[in-house]
Amino acid sequence: MLTLKFIIVQKKFFKYLTILSIILCFNLAKAQTSRIAILDFQNISGISKYDGLGKAMSSMLISDIESNISIKRLQFVERGQIQKILKEQSFQASTNVNKASIVETGKLLGVNYILIGDVYILNDQLIINARLTNVKTGEIVFSKKQEGKTLGWLILKTNIAKEIAKTLSMPFTKPIIPDKEIAMQTITTFGDAIEAKDNGDVEIAEKMIQTVQEVNPNFNYILDLKKDVEELKKRVENIEENLQITTTDPLTAAKNFDDLGKYNDAEKYYLIGL
Repeated sequence: MLTLKFIIVQKKFFKYLTILSIILCFNLAKAQTSRIAILDFQNISGISKYDGLGKAMSSMLISDIESNISIKRLQFVERGQIQKILKEQSFQASTNVNKASIVETGKLLGVNYILIGDVYILNDQLIINARLTNVKTGEIVFSKKQEGKTLGWLILKTNIAKEIAKTLSMPFTKPIIPDKEIAMQTITTFGDAIEAKDNGDVEIAEKMIQTVQEVNPNFNYILDLKKDVEELKKRVENIEENLQITTTDPLTAAKNFDDLGKYNDAEKYYLIGL
């Protein structure tokens, strides 16, 4: 009888142990999922033709890291959502921004980490600064400065991507395309294409994407942007097909324009609606 009771108790123990193990594994997996916002780097060169470089840098970092890390371990906030919140908060993503502002913005974005940075170019010299902050503690996890020739953009970019992955204990095997010298014209055109897309200028974005692909067919960073532009184009077409809404329901039209990032049009139709 004692042996039978021992067996029953033993079975119950292993049953509870199994359940506990499952719960612990689930919680561990959940705890390992981090959210990060990579803000568009700022052009501090004072040269307007380089304004798109910051967007190019953030976009390429996201593409590199996403291609190496499972979304179950690391998730990125969409650039559109970031831009919307930054616009509402009048936040300028410069490495000179104080810790309190970064932490507050990170909380609004619902992330664990927030990366800000800037790009400076003088003649053929390139300087990239990047700073990663832990939103919960406000601690600067790392601050990295990369210097080199403009032709070495890809190498400097990858160094920062690897530093982010290393800091977050994430794997990093290789970037989207091999690190090699690249003409700045490709990078600036890529950045301008992102800028055009963000402004809702689908036609201009498509022309710039085509230019990049003609000049550098292996520049695969353009592929994600191309998908985004195609999705935006479909949304614009849907709005254009329903233009009659503007006379009967201007507030709906305003919301559609707001979603597309066409804030001037959105404001106009909000006023009409009011």
